[in-house]
Amino acid sequence: MANYNEHNCLTCGQIYEYCRRCAVTPVVYKAEGFCSEECAHIFNTLSKHGCNLATAEETIAELGNIEGKTLVPSIQAHIDAIKPVPVEEKSVVEQTQVFKKKKW
Repeated sequence: MANYNEHNCLTCGQIYEYCRRCAVTPVVYKAEGFCSEECAHIFNTLSKHGCNLATAEETIAELGNIEGKTLVPSIQAHIDAIKPVPVEEKSVVEQTQVFKKKKW
């Protein structure tokens, strides 16, 4: 019977098994609290942004496409906060007309 510990991934919340004493070759990302290298990469990239070592644009570019990946709420909230919000394109004329219609 293998001796293992159950851990929750800091990024996705998945439970994984890892025992520091039993590992012949330590798996660094598992020892640090992540189930995969991808989860470690996501967490470390967001940490760089949180410490002002990377801009939001650099962070989004480095994360790449992580759509569909299940993430813990705090990580998902951080990603949602730095994603650019699509702005509806309006011409200057349309904006002026809307402003003139409002009665103060």
